[in-house]
Amino acid sequence: MSRKLFGTDGIRGVAGEPPLDERTAHAVGVALGEWARCGNAKKISQTPEVVIGIDTRESGPWLAAQVAGGLKRSGVGARFAGVITTPGVACLARTGPYVAGVMISASHNPYLDNGIKITPPDLNSTTDHIFIPRSALSELTVLGVVGIARRKPAAAAAAGQPRLFNE
Repeated sequence: MSRKLFGTDGIRGVAGEPPLDERTAHAVGVALGEWARCGNAKKISQTPEVVIGIDTRESGPWLAAQVAGGLKRSGVGARFAGVITTPGVACLARTGPYVAGVMISASHNPYLDNGIKITPPDLNSTTDHIFIPRSALSELTVLGVVGIARRKPAAAAAAGQPRLFNE
């Protein structure tokens, strides 16, 4: 049985330990990149890009690098916004030429923790989600991750699309 790694605000845990280790962070980048390359992103361009921001935790740079590496493997560019707030990344994703935003932060959680939050550029409410095509989930499936998603869960389920965020 697969375990759920994503909550309503992404994946969280102790940085460097499953489910927030290098392998999983890279796999999240691959899955997000496949989503973007499959034309699911509204701001699709010749080479889609994702903006990545971090907070001041020591694990932020290596987690961001792993996500960016996964994006690159999927043919998607990554732009590093540096130390920024979560709303700042959401704003950049919405107003910039990005297909999504990724924030590496664990907010008020303990310092050794961290998290990966994915924001689509058209996020308007907590009911919006990103759908990842089944073909993009091979690495995440190996890791035991249940799907990413948020937009129209019933329609996604009917189409056989896995979900990456819980409702």
